[in-house]
Amino acid sequence: EGFVPKESFPWDQWAFDEDRVLFEGLRSGTKIGLGDPITIRVVAADLAKRQLEFEWLEDGGEAV
Repeated sequence: EGFVPKESFPWDQWAFDEDRVLFEGLRSGTKIGLGDPITIRVVAADLAKRQLEFEWLEDGGEAV
């Protein structure tokens, strides 16, 4: 489990639907909500802050 910031969401413009508590891609219609599984990759680690930065891999991508 982890946090993927909206700014790193790929390939679309995203709008948050407060009523359904999910993000929806304006072009693709893709919907992603809290708890939905996605494939991510760790792109940065800050040991001093104990923080990880993730990237959402489109269509599952290739996890490394």
